[in-house]
Amino acid sequence: MILLDTNVISEPQRQAPNARVIDWIDAQALETLYLSAITVAELRAGIALMPTGKRRDSLHESLEKRLLPMFANRVLSFDMACTSAYAELLAKSRAAVWRLKRPMPSLRLSPWPTASPLPPATPALLRLSG
Repeated sequence: MILLDTNVISEPQRQAPNARVIDWIDAQALETLYLSAITVAELRAGIALMPTGKRRDSLHESLEKRLLPMFANRVLSFDMACTSAYAELLAKSRAAVWRLKRPMPSLRLSPWPTASPLPPATPALLRLSG
């Protein structure tokens, strides 16, 4: 099971998608990919906040008629039990001086396993990325 974050699942819809991300997504077995209800909410909110127009309409149609049906039965809820796990992970990450919202190259150095289309971070890469 691979839980896709909003930035990964939305990458193919960007006007200039990152080829490495697209290649990584294409290399995964569709049945192993999952979304969270929070990701779906973020996608819908992002579209709702866009100015009215063709791009917004196109993204809305793509989400509702293509993407979400592709993930039927693979959208995970975020319930009260999840809030405890989130709190524990957040506390551990802050105690280790890692924040959950750090850029992916930095997160790759964390002690927690991650799935990323990005190359592993190196000290030199981190200096370059600021």
